[in-house]
Amino acid sequence: MAALGCRSFSFWDGLDWDDCFRDRVLNTLLPLLLISASSFSFILHSFRSSSRKARTAESVAKLDPSASSFTIPQTGTQVNGHSSVQSNLSLPSRTQSSLLVKILSSILPWNSSRIFTSRSRSVSLSSRSGILANSSSSTDSSEAALEVFRTENAVILNEVHLTPIDKTSEQEKAKFRSLELVKRLIEVAGSVLLATSHATAWAMHARNWSWDVSWGALWIYFAVLSSYTLASKHSLFTHKAFMLISYFILSMFNLRTSLLEFFRARSPISEELLILASVQAGLAIVTLIPTLFFPLQSRLPIELRAIYSTINPQTQHGEARTAFPSPNLHPTDQDEACQRDGIHSEMQEKEEADSAPLLPPEDKASLFSRAIFGFVTPAIVKHYKVQFTLPAIPDLPAGDKAAAVVAAFRARSSKRHAAASSGEVMDSGKLLPSSAPLWRRLVRHFLGLLLLQMLWAAAEATLVLSPAFFLNKILAYIAERGERIKNGTLDEGPPVHIAVLYAFGMLSGQILTSISASQALFIGRRICIRLRAILITEIVTKSLRRKDSGGAKDKKLEGGEEEEGAEDHDADDDNDKKQGGEKGDDVRATDGQVVNLISVDVFKVSEICAYLHYLFPKTPITITLCVVYLVSLLGWSAVLGFAIFIISVPLQVFASSWFVKLQKQLLETTDQRLNLATEVLSCIKTVKFFAWERSFNERMDATRQKELKVLSYRFMAWLLNTFTYMGTPMLVTCVTFGAHTKIFKQTLTAETTFTALALFNTLRNPLDALPDMVVQTLNSLVSVRRIDKYLREEETMKYNQLLTNDEDRLPNDPVVGFQDASFCYSESDEEIEAGAFCLRDINLTFPVGELSIIAGPVGSGKTSLLLSFLGETRQLSGRTFMPCPVARALAPVDPATGLSESVSYCSQSPWLLGTTLKENILFGSKWDERRYRACIKACALEPDLKILEYGDETEVGEKGTSLSGGQKARIALARAFYSSAKHILIDDALSAVDAHTAKHLFQHCLKGSLAKGRTILLVTHAISLCLPGAAFAVAMDDGRVVAAGTPAAVSATGVFGDEGLSTNGDGGSETEDRGDLTFEHLAEGGQEAVDRAEMQKRLEKKKAHANEETYASGSIGAKTYGLYLGSVARKKLAVVLCWFSLVLIFVSVRAIDISSGAWLMKWAGAHDYKEKLAANDATSAFSMASAQQVAQPLYVAPQWNDFQTMRPSFNLGYLGGLVNVSSSSFSSFLSPSTTTRGEPEGILLASATSPQLVMSAASLGASRQPEKSAEDLDTYYLYVYFAITVAFVFLAVFRDAYEFFMSLRASRIIYRKLINAILNAKPSFFDKTPIGRIMNRLSKDIETIDQEMAVSILFLMDCVLSCTAILLLICYTTPLFAFVAIVIMAIYYVIGTLYIVSSRDLKRVESVQRSPIYTVVGEVLQGAVTIRAYGDAGRFTRHCLRLVDKANRAFFFLWYENRWLSIRVDVAGAFVAFIASLFLLSRPDIEASLAGFTLAYAITFVDSVLWIVRMYTMVEINMNSVERIGEYLDLESEKQDGVEPPAYWPSSEGSIVVENLSVRYTAEFPRVLSGVNLEIKPREKVGIVGRTGSGKSTLALCFFRFLEAEEGAIYIDGIDISTVPLKTLRQKLTVIPQDAQLFSGTVRSNLDPFNTFEDAELWMALQRCRLASTETPAVSRAVSRAPSRPGSPGLSSDPVRGEGEEEQIDVSARTNVITSLDDPVLQGGKNLSAGQRQLLALARGLLKLRDSKILLLDESTANLDSASDAMIQKTIRSEMAPQATIITIAHRIKTIVDYDKICVLDKGKVVEFGSPKQLIDTEGGIFRSLCEQSGEMTELYRMAEQAEEERSKADGKSPK
Repeated sequence: MAALGCRSFSFWDGLDWDDCFRDRVLNTLLPLLLISASSFSFILHSFRSSSRKARTAESVAKLDPSASSFTIPQTGTQVNGHSSVQSNLSLPSRTQSSLLVKILSSILPWNSSRIFTSRSRSVSLSSRSGILANSSSSTDSSEAALEVFRTENAVILNEVHLTPIDKTSEQEKAKFRSLELVKRLIEVAGSVLLATSHATAWAMHARNWSWDVSWGALWIYFAVLSSYTLASKHSLFTHKAFMLISYFILSMFNLRTSLLEFFRARSPISEELLILASVQAGLAIVTLIPTLFFPLQSRLPIELRAIYSTINPQTQHGEARTAFPSPNLHPTDQDEACQRDGIHSEMQEKEEADSAPLLPPEDKASLFSRAIFGFVTPAIVKHYKVQFTLPAIPDLPAGDKAAAVVAAFRARSSKRHAAASSGEVMDSGKLLPSSAPLWRRLVRHFLGLLLLQMLWAAAEATLVLSPAFFLNKILAYIAERGERIKNGTLDEGPPVHIAVLYAFGMLSGQILTSISASQALFIGRRICIRLRAILITEIVTKSLRRKDSGGAKDKKLEGGEEEEGAEDHDADDDNDKKQGGEKGDDVRATDGQVVNLISVDVFKVSEICAYLHYLFPKTPITITLCVVYLVSLLGWSAVLGFAIFIISVPLQVFASSWFVKLQKQLLETTDQRLNLATEVLSCIKTVKFFAWERSFNERMDATRQKELKVLSYRFMAWLLNTFTYMGTPMLVTCVTFGAHTKIFKQTLTAETTFTALALFNTLRNPLDALPDMVVQTLNSLVSVRRIDKYLREEETMKYNQLLTNDEDRLPNDPVVGFQDASFCYSESDEEIEAGAFCLRDINLTFPVGELSIIAGPVGSGKTSLLLSFLGETRQLSGRTFMPCPVARALAPVDPATGLSESVSYCSQSPWLLGTTLKENILFGSKWDERRYRACIKACALEPDLKILEYGDETEVGEKGTSLSGGQKARIALARAFYSSAKHILIDDALSAVDAHTAKHLFQHCLKGSLAKGRTILLVTHAISLCLPGAAFAVAMDDGRVVAAGTPAAVSATGVFGDEGLSTNGDGGSETEDRGDLTFEHLAEGGQEAVDRAEMQKRLEKKKAHANEETYASGSIGAKTYGLYLGSVARKKLAVVLCWFSLVLIFVSVRAIDISSGAWLMKWAGAHDYKEKLAANDATSAFSMASAQQVAQPLYVAPQWNDFQTMRPSFNLGYLGGLVNVSSSSFSSFLSPSTTTRGEPEGILLASATSPQLVMSAASLGASRQPEKSAEDLDTYYLYVYFAITVAFVFLAVFRDAYEFFMSLRASRIIYRKLINAILNAKPSFFDKTPIGRIMNRLSKDIETIDQEMAVSILFLMDCVLSCTAILLLICYTTPLFAFVAIVIMAIYYVIGTLYIVSSRDLKRVESVQRSPIYTVVGEVLQGAVTIRAYGDAGRFTRHCLRLVDKANRAFFFLWYENRWLSIRVDVAGAFVAFIASLFLLSRPDIEASLAGFTLAYAITFVDSVLWIVRMYTMVEINMNSVERIGEYLDLESEKQDGVEPPAYWPSSEGSIVVENLSVRYTAEFPRVLSGVNLEIKPREKVGIVGRTGSGKSTLALCFFRFLEAEEGAIYIDGIDISTVPLKTLRQKLTVIPQDAQLFSGTVRSNLDPFNTFEDAELWMALQRCRLASTETPAVSRAVSRAPSRPGSPGLSSDPVRGEGEEEQIDVSARTNVITSLDDPVLQGGKNLSAGQRQLLALARGLLKLRDSKILLLDESTANLDSASDAMIQKTIRSEMAPQATIITIAHRIKTIVDYDKICVLDKGKVVEFGSPKQLIDTEGGIFRSLCEQSGEMTELYRMAEQAEEERSKADGKSPK
């Protein structure tokens, strides 16, 4: 100030600005600073703009150089042959930092960059790509990984281009341009006029000349800027807006100064200055209006602008038809679609409409609208009556779309981009994935937004003290006015307009605080959704690249080289270990852990990043300012109070740390519960077949009890946190005011008490939340490291193996084959040396364009050979040759053949998407109806489409659960042949179909017209069928090729035994009765008009029965509330008593709270009483009644109202953390009194929070206590207040504990009901409902009930009571406020109603839209091998990006509405306080204590209303989880009851009679079985055959009552099974289904999950199923339940380990892989081959035969070779079940041809029934035709005849 010529440092003189400060600083220095800042930033931006654009364009261009028009700077040459078109954006090439580099660049310009970057590039990419030391070369491997990286980027960039920059119509664009032109013209005119006005003022010499010169210069500068914007495309909006707003504020102050001067002097000059100031203020308003209210175009991020300007979209990556899911085609539109060569059905139009949602309202919102979120209002008003659905939610801004965000992140955080700043020498043509820690890359990417968020947070932290500051000023004015009234000097004090100015300052401060807080939080939410998009996309794309090792351990990089950032990673890993993270850093993440990364870790990281500004700078600034203000107000007593806060921090840290540890334990126990639930649901058929529902229910309940136990401990930690949260501020109040009165001998005046308590309240929140914030930030950092660790896991070596060999191919190298190749799954050389399964010394060359078969016994390595072709195994040596496009879109299709050099793959267990049958076949390929029809016919799917109710529009269910095994196999086969792949790999697809269908597939698919020109590698056990037609055959055993060559040559070796010899017999010449159909014959037909009309009706019916996840509309019903409230106890009376007692406890806590507040105010009023007594000479007796006339502590809104912490009232979902207002209650009482003037006064006391959150007024008319000294009086008040507050804290903690107890009771009861309902539901429910949908109830919905429900309900009740009490209080003390309250309540009703309705719908939509993300992640994890084989990773990446956008749309708009509500409530609250202030200032007789009391409560009232709105919405949202669970509680259950049969039932002498049996799956489906009649005699072996879909498996299900009979019945041993209790029936029957479902655990836990059998029995079952040798059990029995050989390599965690473990001469011993009952079994038996899984399931089923006399085998040996199948069947009949009745469903005729009877089913009816010999002898019979089509007629006839003779001998008869 002295430097400016001012003699004092004051800036306010009590009425106005100090003259010198106003003239020299505000009106001279400030405009010059504005000019300087604007000029400097403009010049700096101009210099940096071009270089920044060029650098960004370069980084973006290197994401996909082949698509970029930007010239990538080269180090002397073109890199990798990527040509580029010269652009006007380019950078000078960087000079090399070394002389050697320069020399080599001159000598070897084409290779210098590779020489100097090979090491860094290979090391970096080897980390990302998982390249092992024995790879061919790190450079080649890097090139392969780089190609994959670029292809990913190309897909993402093309997805960006699908979002146009500006989607507005031309009319709207013209309107916007017109408004922008008007705005700029107004700015030019306004600046000229303002400059003229200041020139006029300067000419008048009426004020300081520097004033008008400075402002005149600014407006001249402004006019120049405005003229520049008229002539250019730049708007310079920020420059002009900042200057206009600054001038407008100062012009208002200058106008006020002129008014004061005019009323003081009333001279002509003052009048002229007033006119001039008014004109200038008016011009400022007119010029500012367009800036505030005209549309403002959002600016795209610089990376997005670079993508649009420099990247050319590549159509092969962005075709709409390759969107996922595949385009739906309505059957009635097929002919038209074929003509159009595209798809434009209703479903596609719906998808296209959904892909083009409403325009983002923020894009062209005005500055004012953005500040108050006014652009959200139209949508909120519209959807008050119309429900919010996904299409109605506006789109995300272009810069927030997932594709744009991910592309920008990759461009910024790439290796090349990072190296640009460090000067590292790199090949400038390459962009490598960064190796820096993920958290560092994220911080670097979001640094700009974080800084902007911090700027708004700093403004909020500064402004948050404004209410307390201006409250102090207003109360001081009222107190001074009261003194002047007493003294009769009212005219001598400051005028009333000063107090009005203070009230206006409070209004402005609150509004600006709300705007600043909203903007900071909104920017945080923008970071949040962008972070989600980045992390989810990176996890999904990593899953598409990750090595499929089936649980194998990842190994660290070999070779001793460390990559950039390695030290950081090591430190991170060490940190993780210290913090209880994963102990084994080399353990590969399981599928469940990957899903948890997205559902838990990504959410945690994104949430914390939305609130980082609380950690810095908001908390430090708030604490600093509060402490400074408190010290200036209270002196050293404030320091003592603050010290108590600091001392309490360690206790809070301890409570927080304990809570975090318990939270981790809770997550672990929750994982255990959910893992078990997932496995039970995945194997629900097995659970029901074995009647294990009750046993697994008990096991699931045990895991639930563990979870609830940890949850109870977590609640204890919560209570400790609550105790410190509530107790610390009370102790601070006692210490501060006690020290102020007792130690420093100061009095407590009203203004001091109000202000100090308000400041303590403001200080309390950041100090209390700071430890939580630190802990949550550290936890989020751990989550980031967990994600980073996953992103660094080993990736598939597919591209390194296949792309490298493709590039180095020699003329004589095979197109498809191996050279000296060896493969394994294990990554450990020690395990390989110890005997781990390997493929060794493979040398094969498969003929191109021909069919080749691969055969061998179970466990010989057939599947491993196909996976090695796909690059999914570890290549130990040699070379692999197989075309491998990174993306099939990049493989050109030959127009002549329609084929491309790509691969399709059919896995042994068909992988299907949970969509329609048609979409599974198309799989993203271009629609071609003729080809589609040909595939349907060739794969024998036409009969199935007629059976399926909705034809090819039938939903196949998750993993194809609604289809039979044969149907799934043929759909996967049709998908492979529909694709344009020239090379097809098929893994044993024929095993799942019957002989007739197998022959059809072989003739018309594998050898038909669709196979023309295709190389087909078929793994099969159907040797006799396929060998004659094959061009090449491979026989495998024990991981080696034992024979390879032409079929004749291989058969001559005898490796195929009788099957190989039979190919030369009667069964199977290649040309015999082949009847091949041409492509034209296959493609002809289609649907007739009648068929299409019928299908149209069916599809309409399908819509009515669609099994899609829905969400409710409107408010939650009373039934849902009753479900939760009634679950706290089992009896209604107990329920009523529980809730009634809780209400009583709340009332008690509130009463104590009121007492504490009243006592504190009485204490503060005691000092004022003595002054009043002396002034009025009044005397009265001491009475407690008059002493209770005190003001009440006030509720102060929480500052952390948007951050989720871990206290009971904090964990409230998306609303974030809330101050523990639930600890408060409201009551009121009236205390009459008489003031010193004899006027009756009364105060209704109320409390809104705990006593420490108070702004108390001094008591009115407090009674005298003449017998006590002031010191004794203070001691008395202090002790009593301390006692009251201690009682309050302990009772409040008890109340919360009781509340949590009730919550645990409700959680326990609801979960048990839910599990019972699910496990007892009908099997059809699981066929229609995806597991993910059920798990959503068991995870997120149960979590909501556990942790959030009770708190939100009670918080709502408390807020309602608080608001009611405050309203009555204010209206009583200030009656005029009642009229304002009515208006305010009406406004708040409108605001609250609008918000509740729309936000509830948005939350429901957001919850539903999260599920598809988890679904696609699960599908990617399960089908990564298939997706990579098809080269279709790009489509799933695009699908993931779109799903993230859908979820983010609802989430982001929900936060739009959240800010919309918050800012309106805050602004309304500010106006309420402002109006209340004016009412109080208008009453000269008002006292300071009453004024402060009323004013503070006016503010509190609005905050209470805000939390009512938010809490009601939260309760509704949380009750949605109860509602969703309630839907499942009403599931139709299986009929459990019945009459118990005799204990011996069924006896070995009992027959089975099926009498006129008819069943259907659901009412809308046709009958599957119709009039089936069968009679099976005791101990008969009956085989059931028929084509796929004939009803074989359905008949088996009927025996177990999976389907109840619609007509007829099944009688077993004379008893109708429908009358037998379901559990008894299923325990007495044994079934071994085709789908071998295994649980994760051990061999023992799969065979005997409930410890029913002895080890000897388990080993016997394994031996008889040929899974164990006779020597092993002796070793195992010695240790019983402990592992026999912990280190045994017999059964590892590899996917196909154990194939051919030990070379045995006996064929039956080839499957001996189990060496210990404690050998591990991964989830689903992932570490076993399909045959081994079937054998283990068979062993489990055979154990049950001890209590069962009936055995059903449903294709239980379909995946075994013929020799193993025959051996197992013989063992079952002769050893395991010699006295049992056996019913076998088989496709392999040889399996059942020696049975007693054969039943032939066709279309759900019995068409033949008799002995095999009789049926074979029947001319024209179906069974005879099946035998003939099998190619083994002679052998089958011989076996049937021999079996007939044996039966005849046994019966004492001669054969016929």
